[in-house]
Amino acid sequence: MAAQQEPQDITRQATGNKRETWNEFRFSALVGLFALAELGTVSAVTLWFAAQASLITIASVIVAAALSLSFLAAIVLATHPHDADADCWEALHQALTAWRRAVREQGGEQGRLWHEQGKGALQMAVDCRPSSRLLQRTLERLQGTFSESGAPQQRSTSSWREEVARALGVLLALSPFAVLSIAKAIWAQALWQLWAMSIGIGTALVAWYGVDSAPSRALLYAVSSGMVGASFYNLRALAEHIAVDRDYSTRFWVDYLTRPLLGAILGAVVYAFAVGLVWALTLQGPVNLQTPEAMFALGFLSGYSLRSVLLWLNNIAKTVFRTETQRAERGEPPEVIP
Repeated sequence: MAAQQEPQDITRQATGNKRETWNEFRFSALVGLFALAELGTVSAVTLWFAAQASLITIASVIVAAALSLSFLAAIVLATHPHDADADCWEALHQALTAWRRAVREQGGEQGRLWHEQGKGALQMAVDCRPSSRLLQRTLERLQGTFSESGAPQQRSTSSWREEVARALGVLLALSPFAVLSIAKAIWAQALWQLWAMSIGIGTALVAWYGVDSAPSRALLYAVSSGMVGASFYNLRALAEHIAVDRDYSTRFWVDYLTRPLLGAILGAVVYAFAVGLVWALTLQGPVNLQTPEAMFALGFLSGYSLRSVLLWLNNIAKTVFRTETQRAERGEPPEVIP
């Protein structure tokens, strides 16, 4: 039996080595694209100050944009890994979430159900057959944690709670940087945030020194600082999920990828709301809102607290564009259109 299993282990190890080599190449290409994109952005900003709107400056901006799009495509591939280790990690993340909820239930039927859900996720992690030795040892330790004596309904509350406590101890000791594909996804997301921050700061510098129109300068401040604020929030959230909550998951890659772009858009939207509100109240140009400090602060806050701003806009949209169903729920008479 051992002689039959040995070739399978050798084949699995060879496949794992090839996958690690490919991941190393992709990550090296990603870092290279990041360096080229940063170099192109710095060159474009420098040439803007030196030559303003010359052909060299326009060409450098085009090159920087092309490098940035290539870097974005590489980020999408790197932050969403498709291999057995990443699938196993996500299944273990689901088990961690379920067992934490079981602990919060303080016993009872609902807590036991969360406990069983976590065991189902653990079985899915085992079926992924990861190539990482650390994940293999983790799965072995988790499987040895759970007692097989008796049916789940016959176990006492203290019994499964002790199992959950031991399982959480194993999972919380697992570092995402010890799994190659997960570690590279984390670094890719961090590089994307740094790149977005550099784009936002570069745009603000260009607006500060190269744009004469006060409204246009204020709008660029809001857009650039919105991107910086969203990226800053992402870096803080990334650090918390890794070091504090210990529940990092690659399934949120879309949120990490799009938040800086949404922050830039929301910076412009909040600026438009602020300018329109001041104009409606004073019937004159909002001079105070066009100062660099005010617009940069508004944009940064809108990007940093993106979800709160989206909820605020959602409430405004519901108030302005109320449907008949919403009017009926509030007890208001239906609107009569002549």
